[in-house]
Amino acid sequence: EAQEDEKKSEQQPVAVDVADKRVKAQQAAEKQEEKKEHMPDDQSDSKEDDSKADKTTTLPAKEEGSKAKEVEKQPVEKTINANTTPEPKQVAKKVDDKIEPGSVAHKSKQDDEEAGSVPRKSKQGEAPADEPDVDGKDSEATVTDESGTTQVATSPRPVEQPETDGDDDKQQDGGDKSHKWFLSKSTETADDKVDAGSKAVSKSRWYTDADADSQGETKEAAAADEVKEADSKCSPLGASCNATKCCRDPGFQCYAKDSGWAECRASCIPGPDPRGIDGGPWSCEKLGKRAEGDLPECGKAGQNCATSKCCAASGRQCYEKVPGFATCKIKCTPGMDMTDVDSTPWTCKQLGSRTPDLAKWVYQKCAAPGMSCQKKACCTNPGEQCFTKDPYYAECKEECPEGWDCKTIGQRTPFPAPKPWEIPEGKVASWVADECSGSGEACLSSGCCSSAGERCFAKNETWAVCRASCTAGLDLYDADPSPWSCEALGPRTPGAVDATALEPWKRGANVSDWVAETCGKTFSTNCAASGCCRDVGKQCFEKNEFWATCRASCLPGPEPGDEGNWTCKALGPRTLRPWGKPSLYCLAVVQPFNYEPGLVKAQAEKGVGIFGCDQYSVFSTKKFYIADGPLGPVNTHTFVPAAVTQSKDNTAGNAELFMHVWDSVRNLGLFQDADWTIKVDPDAVLLADRLRWHLKPHTGKKGYIVNCAKPYMPEGPMMFGALEAIAKAALQTYFWKAGDCVTGLEWKKWGEDLFMGKCLEKLGVQRRNDFKIYSDGVCTGVDCRDPDAAAFHPKKDVNSWMACLNETKHPKPRPSTPAPQWFKDYMDGYAR
Repeated sequence: EAQEDEKKSEQQPVAVDVADKRVKAQQAAEKQEEKKEHMPDDQSDSKEDDSKADKTTTLPAKEEGSKAKEVEKQPVEKTINANTTPEPKQVAKKVDDKIEPGSVAHKSKQDDEEAGSVPRKSKQGEAPADEPDVDGKDSEATVTDESGTTQVATSPRPVEQPETDGDDDKQQDGGDKSHKWFLSKSTETADDKVDAGSKAVSKSRWYTDADADSQGETKEAAAADEVKEADSKCSPLGASCNATKCCRDPGFQCYAKDSGWAECRASCIPGPDPRGIDGGPWSCEKLGKRAEGDLPECGKAGQNCATSKCCAASGRQCYEKVPGFATCKIKCTPGMDMTDVDSTPWTCKQLGSRTPDLAKWVYQKCAAPGMSCQKKACCTNPGEQCFTKDPYYAECKEECPEGWDCKTIGQRTPFPAPKPWEIPEGKVASWVADECSGSGEACLSSGCCSSAGERCFAKNETWAVCRASCTAGLDLYDADPSPWSCEALGPRTPGAVDATALEPWKRGANVSDWVAETCGKTFSTNCAASGCCRDVGKQCFEKNEFWATCRASCLPGPEPGDEGNWTCKALGPRTLRPWGKPSLYCLAVVQPFNYEPGLVKAQAEKGVGIFGCDQYSVFSTKKFYIADGPLGPVNTHTFVPAAVTQSKDNTAGNAELFMHVWDSVRNLGLFQDADWTIKVDPDAVLLADRLRWHLKPHTGKKGYIVNCAKPYMPEGPMMFGALEAIAKAALQTYFWKAGDCVTGLEWKKWGEDLFMGKCLEKLGVQRRNDFKIYSDGVCTGVDCRDPDAAAFHPKKDVNSWMACLNETKHPKPRPSTPAPQWFKDYMDGYAR
């Protein structure tokens, strides 16, 4: 019988791959369920009753009514982990879970052993029946043959068995114990394993040391697979773990906020989370066990976060430079970092999630300094912690005062991420000067520029140079009229743009000679082919595919006196006038509903007043179109309005309103390119060329111009608001430290000009006296024929404004009489 069984076994097909076994097992289970559904009720009930009759049943017998024979046990030479020897009842339970009794035919060579056959040694290349699969489990899989019979394969060569009913299960109860051990191995799971050392299992004669090693390796693989499977069911960071009660990431614990939300965290402090989306308190109840593994230490400034993939500071993201190295930054631009230790480019791959910033609700809901934080359990000021003084009072402090209880309530408020304008650009690294190209030099190979504020821009595939900016298309200042792609080939070098590196027109350069020959004329020639204009301030706008012309601005649609509609597509760059020296950025503030918009409109159309400056802006509380100016259409920039009161000098108490104006000036940013920023009243006649002559001696200094020395003013000589001239360095100082003036000066009843003068002095800005720069009826009188004045005020209607402008073209002779002595003495008394 043993020989016949051996022959039968050798004729069986080799066991299928474990993955295929599991797939087929699932298919077999589905088919079995279908059979049950179509089975008569009495037969189904009978099989269920039989299954319940003996819960210890494992495999059906080979033939009904056969009795299992005892097989002599071999001497115990080796033992394996007792986890592989569950109790019979445990085995039976798992069989019930996997295979319903009577519904699956179990095939195993051990049936032959029960019939009295002698165990045979496995042939070379075969695994013993008790050797585990590659996934760490025994060679167990349910497979379906061509006839549709479902089998349990427990050896490389499964043995066919006929189907049996549930009564055969009872006959297995008295079978060989080694057979039961085999069944338990074939059906056990992690839940059924018994404690290590509680059972020892005898090995067959053919079980060798190599087999034990192989089994150990596969068990380790099985354990790894189980961990992976468990991880896939657990929650990742940022997701709710309320249902899973476990965390996927090593070292993290699932903490509950409330009944509806839980999250995986490294730690948890009861109370509000200052970085949370709302101010709701966390209960910090632990759900489940902490994930195995070491908790990552989130990176700080300059540290490598490639392993932890997280950052400690608010608003930071872990960015990769190269595989194996990453650090925490607010932002990252792929390529070279000019402030880094070397020129190795950054991939800027994001590792992990960005650390949340300090939530806005903290400033409204948490305790302010000096208030009790006992109930709120959080602090508004970054860096402060709520400490208890005694059982009845707690307050937010950076450190706990001596003599207090010093128990902490809630979390210490973290510092928020810096705003974009608060992030320092960093110092340019030393390698930049050696490896990068200079201003105007070819940079196709280096991909970087050594001059501050410049970037490498490509014209085409064979040419690229370092320049401050680049607009795709024609460059009117290039000797070659072919267009630029303006593809950026590297990062912008940190720092302010040097005067020599500014755009050509800002350096005072004129357009190239080919512009006059190739480009179109205003309203008279077709510029569709050339895409450029020869006249200053004009740009080529398209009407249709056949016609385009040069004009200051264009509104899509029909135009009076012209047939057809205009697309107004801009073709090419606007032709700009060269800047003067020193360069001027001029601005005016207009009320939207009085005479001022019309007065400014007339100035814009003629390109005079502030529109004679190199750059200009008009500000108002409403956004609206003014007119076409010399640089194109003029639209207002808005600012936040404020109440205007009466000042102590019976003028407008508009200090707060102009604080808001200067905020908008800062945000617009045009002041940064000019040497001087000039604030001009709409009713002041400004001569930009004369103004440059006055400001040239003071250029490069951190100062502002004191323009009025009206005798016996309580404040002495000061800067009158119709013409305010402030150097770039002085205005930058104001923008950095304006808060010191708001809190340190009694400005509520001041006019805006007095506030600005007092504030600049408080911040260390120099007073630069020039009492001839300005002719003002409010100061010493207005004279439009004054040969020295660069501004004349006030002229509140278009006719008087234009008349004064014409008078400036015919100045009177300069007086030769020196100033009277009393005036000299007066000025000496206010000398600064």
